[in-house]
Amino acid sequence: MGEKYRELLEHKIRELGGENLRVFINERGVDPHYLKHLDQLLKAEGAAFVKDRTDANFVFDGHCEPSFGPGQVVAFFKAEDLAFAGALA
Repeated sequence: MGEKYRELLEHKIRELGGENLRVFINERGVDPHYLKHLDQLLKAEGAAFVKDRTDANFVFDGHCEPSFGPGQVVAFFKAEDLAFAGALA
């Protein structure tokens, strides 16, 4: 994971409270090499992982079209930048 993305993601996770996050990673949108780094970063911040995006309050869609529901924050790439949309309830 590039340092620029890592720092931005770390900042957002801390802002939201990593220990409060239930995370779903859309593996179709994430390079397998970066998936490992993303997993390690989120675990280090105290996030829990869920198997279904409807149970998540933080979704990492990566390069896929972002999709989120009420009470969810989604992270995605937009024009080579990491962007976030949505809000926690």
